[in-house]
Amino acid sequence: MSKYPLLQIDMHEVRNHYLARHKVSKKIRVLVESKRVDAFVQLALGISDVQGNYSASDHALGPRILSSSSAQSVFSLSARIAECADSRTMLNEVYSANIPYLKVSVGSEIAMLLNPSLFWVANTRTVWAHLLIKHGFNYDIANEELSLYRDQDSSSEMEYKKWREIYTLMKPNLIKLGELGDEEAKRNDVEPGKIRSIWFDALSNALYEKNKS
Repeated sequence: MSKYPLLQIDMHEVRNHYLARHKVSKKIRVLVESKRVDAFVQLALGISDVQGNYSASDHALGPRILSSSSAQSVFSLSARIAECADSRTMLNEVYSANIPYLKVSVGSEIAMLLNPSLFWVANTRTVWAHLLIKHGFNYDIANEELSLYRDQDSSSEMEYKKWREIYTLMKPNLIKLGELGDEEAKRNDVEPGKIRSIWFDALSNALYEKNKS
């Protein structure tokens, strides 16, 4: 692994992404607290703003979720997620709601933006970043293992267990990537993100976008 494994990403762009997501997090909490159902759901599903949910926006899941379930159902689930005290309870809420196309990726992103001090995102971008850390920045192995987590719309118990496990296992590598991001940010005179789950999200996004290009 390189001495500076994040050398290839633009830390100024990472900081801008962090600030944008932090802003959306504040807005989404206001919307749920004020019970503005339609505005909340449009944002939380990445329809009105991609920053509201990359997991939904990347795969155009927002309209599909709303075509098979009501905005009120999505809002009610989100309100319950906002009250969750731990990741197991949050993941149980997501799966027990049984909303088509709203599983761990979309649900954990809603959870993080509602409570970034407690939850993090488990989507294609962040799971891939976790795998990258796990495999010492071996891109080929990380890309190969990512295929196990790409199709996760199933409500099966096996699928739920797989995502519950990866969600828990991500945390140490979330912390590690955040620390690497801090080091690279300081080398570039950029202020690291204080809210660690959003900082991890921003770093994961930059790494993923760079890998795709």
